[in-house]
Amino acid sequence: IPNPIDTDLFSPKNDISVKINKLLFVGTICEKKGIRQLVMAMPEIVAKYPDATLEIVGRDWYDPIKKTSYTSYLEQFIAPDIKANVQITGAVDLVQIPKKIAEAEICVYPSHMEALPLAWLEVLSMAKPFVGSTSGPGPEVVKHGLTGLLADCHSPKDIANKVIELLGDKQRAKKMGLNAREDVLKRFDVKVLINKNLQFFNSILS
Repeated sequence: IPNPIDTDLFSPKNDISVKINKLLFVGTICEKKGIRQLVMAMPEIVAKYPDATLEIVGRDWYDPIKKTSYTSYLEQFIAPDIKANVQITGAVDLVQIPKKIAEAEICVYPSHMEALPLAWLEVLSMAKPFVGSTSGPGPEVVKHGLTGLLADCHSPKDIANKVIELLGDKQRAKKMGLNAREDVLKRFDVKVLINKNLQFFNSILS
């Protein structure tokens, strides 16, 4: 029984204008979330779409031994000629996340490892074009080519290629987003999973 998502809170926000060619990453700013590879993919993305931007939203991670900030480390990988294309916003309140997702054209979360990520479900539930990772539960959550695209999280080039693929075919990207919403409603909606949990517990009692 997978994690549930509130599909009412995370629903399509058609009243919010999409910022063309804007990419969004939401998550802890740390190595295992794949954000370094995403930043390293940006020069290739910007070469194809010069107005492409990436907003990075999430709390910083601090090395408990070295007492260093991962965000400071990450900034070293932002090429000088694309600094204007990358914005590190930092942590925001959860209630702001749906608006952030709605404003983005594509959400890109190339995690190296996850359990069953609620952040992914939030994006898919909002019918937003999505690039995730082939690692871990990626193929379980995202049906590659149908509800989103999955990239090799260790390959900036593959991440760039998947983003460019969606930016280059907006109709297909939109269709994937709509498919994702339908899939989430069937498999991950909290109302569906409450019933599954009840059925499971009743089966144990009986």
